[in-house]
Amino acid sequence: MRILHVINDLGPGGAQKLLSNYLLHSDGALQHDLCLLYPTESPQLACLNHRPIRVHAFNLTRKYSVQAVLRLGQLIRKNHYDLVHVHLFPAQYFAALAALFFPGTRFVFSEHNSFNRRRSHPLYRCADWLAYLPYQKVICVSEDTQKTLLDWLPGLKSKAVILYNGVPLGPLRQADPQFDMLLIGSLRSHVKGVDLLLRAVAGLGDAVSRVAIAGEGKLLPELLRLRDELGLTSKVHLLGNRDDIPELLAQSKMLVMPSRWEGLPIALLEAMAAAKPIVATPVGGIPELIESGRNGLLVPPDDVPALTAAIRRLLADPAAAAELGKHAYQDVCAKFALERYIRGLRELYDGLVPCKEPVMEGL
Repeated sequence: MRILHVINDLGPGGAQKLLSNYLLHSDGALQHDLCLLYPTESPQLACLNHRPIRVHAFNLTRKYSVQAVLRLGQLIRKNHYDLVHVHLFPAQYFAALAALFFPGTRFVFSEHNSFNRRRSHPLYRCADWLAYLPYQKVICVSEDTQKTLLDWLPGLKSKAVILYNGVPLGPLRQADPQFDMLLIGSLRSHVKGVDLLLRAVAGLGDAVSRVAIAGEGKLLPELLRLRDELGLTSKVHLLGNRDDIPELLAQSKMLVMPSRWEGLPIALLEAMAAAKPIVATPVGGIPELIESGRNGLLVPPDDVPALTAAIRRLLADPAAAAELGKHAYQDVCAKFALERYIRGLRELYDGLVPCKEPVMEGL
């Protein structure tokens, strides 16, 4: 089976990491190609050089370009793919247009988020419906992602299936804690709640000495100003994008994720795989991962006092924090291993593309 994976880029992000992990760990029974719409230089892309995967980099300089549709169509026609698997917007729209010219090719889209700005405007409902129409299946990363998608477009019920994200599992890393807590996420918007974490850290006073934030984005100057205004310059370290997340988790006492909305965050699964205690908000698919008080703590979104109290509770009781981390590790091993995701994806692919039996000659 020949499969083309299409995504905007392989920069930082949960969808990008999920796809790169899949390509790195999937077996050789399927032939995978990767199409990147925009320029990408990342460790994840470099790792794929060691796999038998052809990378087609379009290096588009404009976000919205008819060239994306034309070149995608040319690529599909040239290589005769059996299935095209698409991730993220606007790759979703471009591939949907290209799909109109390839009725014999199966198209799949992975819905990674429970919310996007288009859903704030009813006028986009028609455009979104047309964009989902060419896809035979829409993979939702959580029950919440499926529910919110069907609330928006009920007609997709027969196409929308749930396949939980997965992360690689390995030996637990041991390291002396250098950070009281770690936040991982994009700084392109306020979705990850970095501002909330900064205010919580300010309220914790001397209970906190070092905090790490891994991520980049246009809000960095604003967040640096807030950090300095709160008197946290020496405590809070903004590290930029990092490709050593397992090491950072090993060096941190806990993961804090005060998100305002989510899909099914890979960073949270990585923290569970590192047996770290977690403080998060019950948004998106997070409640499907975290049972508050058993394998983490959940606090209401945009509630700085509750966030502060939860962090203080874990810092004050390392034994209880370790117990939360232990249960989180057990859960990720049982339900969210990358191997489980790979098997589920293979079953979905096989259901869409009939097995091609070899022709027996001379009979």
